[in-house]
Amino acid sequence: MKLTYEISGSYPKMLKQTRDQIARAATKTMDDAARLMKTGGRAAMAAGKMSSRFQNALRTKVFPPTGVSLTPAAILFSKIPWAGVFEDGSTISGSPLLWLPIEQNLPLQARGKHWTPHDFANQIGPLRSGKRGGKPILFGQVRVGLTGATLALPSAAKRGHRERLAREVFSSQKKLWKPVFIGVSAVTEQKRFDISAVVARVSAQLPELYSRNWEDSKNGW
Repeated sequence: MKLTYEISGSYPKMLKQTRDQIARAATKTMDDAARLMKTGGRAAMAAGKMSSRFQNALRTKVFPPTGVSLTPAAILFSKIPWAGVFEDGSTISGSPLLWLPIEQNLPLQARGKHWTPHDFANQIGPLRSGKRGGKPILFGQVRVGLTGATLALPSAAKRGHRERLAREVFSSQKKLWKPVFIGVSAVTEQKRFDISAVVARVSAQLPELYSRNWEDSKNGW
């Protein structure tokens, strides 16, 4: 998003006298727009049932980073490179397989992060391959409670933390081999949010934002 405008006729001389005021109003307008885009975008993601970690990865940058400008700009982006999959909907193919966690046997990591086979092997233990109903499965050893339900797994690769956790609850747990990942050739993700619509709404507000900031700038903020 970029704010630009033209001044013609007898106004260039006036512009020299009011340049700083215009730059302050323009830059504050872009700051406001960036905040509205980020807030609205995260709200759209929340409505699409995306995790807080996913929402917080949506960020903005305003240019210039310091000072003011007659032509400020703002960028809205996600630190998650594949976030656009949920903006448009897409089919993701494996090479040759995608390994999806079986969540009833593999609770989420901290901050809502899904397990991957790489994470599991590094932090929990080895995996074994097999099949169930003709589908490829990866089995892992997970701890279960007295009812047989899988208990939360340590999500940080800290040996001391895992050992302490095991000691504290060992008497009420046992390890079982359970299916923890299922292999599929492709996954189709549906559209979950519309960040482009958020940006369009904020863009439509730019004249109003600028007008308000122009009036405020005359008061010397």
